[in-house]
Amino acid sequence: MQTSLRACVTKAMIGGRLDGKRLFEALDSQRKVRGLSWQQVAQETGVSTSTLTNTKRGGRMEVDGVLSMVRWLGRAVEDFAD
Repeated sequence: MQTSLRACVTKAMIGGRLDGKRLFEALDSQRKVRGLSWQQVAQETGVSTSTLTNTKRGGRMEVDGVLSMVRWLGRAVEDFAD
């Protein structure tokens, strides 16, 4: 199952279809609902705060980071694909 999810994320990222800004908006929304700081989100996801910032800007993201963020949200990768 992990391999399938990894392949899906990789395909979306290579095809330029992964919407990092939409992913960031979902992270920010969930962060606010849970009353967390960005540092706490970074700790819970295992993703650095700089990676979270890059997501906001629609910058380059690594597959493992995307997987961690999507997993933390309890969402599907396809939710963030164009």
